Parts: sequence; C-alpha cells; structure tokens
Amino acid sequence: MISGIHPVHYPSYTCIEDIIACVANYWKRAHVLMFSEVWNFRYDPMEGKLLPFGDRIRTNKGNYGAYTRYHGLSIEHTGEMKYGSLMPLIKDNLADNRPVAIYIDSYWCPWNEAYQKHHFPHYCLIIDLDDEKEIARCLDPYLTGDIQELPYGHIMRGTDHGYTFQAVDLLNEGLDRHAVVSRAARRILEQPPGRENAIDSIRRFARDIGSELDLSFESQRYETARIVPLFKLLSYVGWARVNFSALLDHFAHECEDRQFETWAKQFAEIGNLWLVVQKMMVKECIYSSPRFSRESIRDRLLDIADREEDMADSILRRMA
Repeated sequence: MISGIHPVHYPSYTCIEDIIACVANYWKRAHVLMFSEVWNFRYDPMEGKLLPFGDRIRTNKGNYGAYTRYHGLSIEHTGEMKYGSLMPLIKDNLADNRPVAIYIDSYWCPWNEAYQKHHFPHYCLIIDLDDEKEIARCLDPYLTGDIQELPYGHIMRGTDHGYTFQAVDLLNEGLDRHAVVSRAARRILEQPPGRENAIDSIRRFARDIGSELDLSFESQRYETARIVPLFKLLSYVGWARVNFSALLDHFAHECEDRQFETWAKQFAEIGNLWLVVQKMMVKECIYSSPRFSRESIRDRLLDIADREEDMADSILRRMA
C-alpha cells in the first residue's frame, strides 16, 4: 500500500480535483495553478435541434495541462480501457509508488449513497490492490475522507478509464503571475474561428434560457436533480470562478499586490452569482412551481456576462 497520502477536501473542488490536491501534497507540490485556465464558457445554440441546454454547454473542465507547466505534476488520461488492460496499468503504477485515479460509476461504488440506485460519475484514488481478496483500496477525499474497499468485480462493471500521475521537471522555470491572469482575460474575450467568445456565449445562453428553458425536458431522463447535466455544468462554472478567485488570492499573498486581492473578491462574487442561478433552476425543478421566471434567470445571467466582461477589460488595462 502507498503510504503518506492524506485526504484533503475543498467545497469548491470536484472529486477529481480533490484527488489531484491529495497527490500534489503527497509529492510536495502546490496545486492552485490547476485553475489558471478554468475561466471559460462555451455555448453552442444548435438552432433547429431539440436538445437540452445541458448538451449545449462546454467548459474547460478536465484540462490539466497547466499543472505540468506550473507545478511539475504530469496528469495523463488513460483513454477508454477495458478491465483487462486497466488493471495491469494500475499495478505497474502502484509498483512505482504512483497512485491511480479511476472513474467509478456511483452505481458500483459501495460507499456512495447512489450505490445500486443511480448512475452518476465519480472518481477515487487507488493506493493498493489485494489480489487475494480481490479488492482495491481507494482513498476518497471527496465523499468520506478515508480508505474504502472496492471489489474487483465492481471495477470491471463500473470503470473504463482513469488518470495516472508522474512528477516531472517544471516546464516554466519562473512564474509570471501577471501573464497567467492576462492570458485568462484574453481567452475569455477572444473570438474563436466560427464561434462567439465566452462573454457573448453567456449572453446567447441567457437569451435562449429566457425564451426556451423547459426544466421538465432537461430533467426527464434522470432519477434525481443532482445528476441533471445542466445543473452539474452550471455548478461547475460557478465553482470554477470561485477557484479562480482562490488563485488570485494566492497571487495576492505571494507578491503583495492589492489588485489581485480586489479581483479575487470580485471573482468570488461572480462565482456565487452562477451558483445562485443554478440553485434557482434546481429549486424550480424539484418543487415544480414557478418560483423563478425564465426572465429573472435570464437577467441574472446577462448581469454575470457584463461583470465578467468588465473583469477581463479591467485586467487587460492593468496589464497593458
């Protein structure tokens, strides 16, 4: 068993982000710069197609390239793998004292409240395999904060990919904090070929929400509101802003620049506004009553777009 990995959990992190923080601490690396590229939003209107809003939103979730550049921790996705290929990969990594994060369908995760009830994506960190008992010992900082046992049969049924970790040399010898933040601001304002930029995507999303949102259509295929894709994505977008705020606050303390501190507070406010929108939708979906109009949700999203655009402009003016 790999020893010395301790659970850490942050309310704004996803399960895989908690795991990355645990592995980073294990190798005595920082982890906050994994959020340097999470400020993003993409919305594909898909006119003429009857698709849920949850199928039209894209984020930078799962983009961990910045981690290698800034913290020297390479995070590699295994790609889709069957059990017979995945288990040898896990064993090889454990033999080198490298834990492996695996996706596990909550339906096959015994310590998850959704076990044998709902299909819901989750990740845990394998730190040991016991071939005699046919169980994997997994650290789950997100749900329990301790080590759990996962039968090999459940891995076979509920797992098809994972992430491996490797400590590597830093690609960036020096950290230019202002460049990190200005790149994020330019990214949110730049217009990709054939698409709107992130700010205009939020505005288009807001207008379409105001005219088209049907929460019963969004949730009709799902057993519980917490796994509805639209709600999950909006939650991630909100927490991503909160985590970017933490990055800015980290920079403020490192270089004693009060402007970073001001931006951090503003980003935390924006993140909380996204979470308010998400909660409004969830409550209306659960209680099936018109507590919040589509127009009020639209107006909040338009306000968020204005605030994010002002933030990006403010950052770029300061960095000029």
